[in-house]
Amino acid sequence: MHTNKLYLPIIVLIFITFNAHSLYAQESNKGKINFGFDGGVQFTNTNNKTTLNPTSRKTGYTFGPYAEYFISDLFSVKLGLYFDNRGFKIDDLYVGLADSSVLYPDSIVYSAKSYLHITRNYSINYLTMPLSINYVKGTDKFKIFVQVGVYYSLLLGAQQKGSNDLYIDPEYAPHFQPPFDKPGHTIEDFTGDATSIFNTYDFGMNLYLGGIVQFSPHWGLTVTPGFAFSFTNLYYQPEVEAKWTQIFRLKAGIVYTLDRKR
Repeated sequence: MHTNKLYLPIIVLIFITFNAHSLYAQESNKGKINFGFDGGVQFTNTNNKTTLNPTSRKTGYTFGPYAEYFISDLFSVKLGLYFDNRGFKIDDLYVGLADSSVLYPDSIVYSAKSYLHITRNYSINYLTMPLSINYVKGTDKFKIFVQVGVYYSLLLGAQQKGSNDLYIDPEYAPHFQPPFDKPGHTIEDFTGDATSIFNTYDFGMNLYLGGIVQFSPHWGLTVTPGFAFSFTNLYYQPEVEAKWTQIFRLKAGIVYTLDRKR
């Protein structure tokens, strides 16, 4: 999925939202309390500056409950609690290896056919708590909203799949120092827990645009596409620079409106 194409539905929703006043008569919302649950798919990637090649996008998911209170007819405050699965992939190939020669200490040996292939597939889980301000416009049947806020994510755990595949051309193996003196493939497996290499938290901003179809006075269906922007270094070691980028989410859910006290 091309990232630019993801902006199209959001641009359309922005246009509709800020022109909705000419199409609908706004119902009274002040004092309403909503409880909802939504979830869906998300596409995540990083801007890792330590890899040879750019990292690859991975598909994850997010779901959880939220509560919403209308402070006026147009604005509400929303607080949520989500299980948040993100990920990315690394595929780096270093072709042609050089090393100090064992047989000839004053020279450098270069092996054009030797290589190191590094692959990683990360799945990282967070408990994410978003707090947002929402602008809501519409009728008792259909509403459109813009949601802007911040989030805090607590790292729950991370798993990785991958390996380091080191291939040394047999012709050059005797000239390399250990552990590069073994001809052929040496494969090191990195599958397993990877929680310790990542930062224990993430912090950033959310921007969502969505719609609510109200099929009864109390129940409605929601569709919410949007983006998240991280401000926090992804890795535990600060010298390994990377942040979450291209976090695009598409969620759907159900919302229940409480009766207001009179």
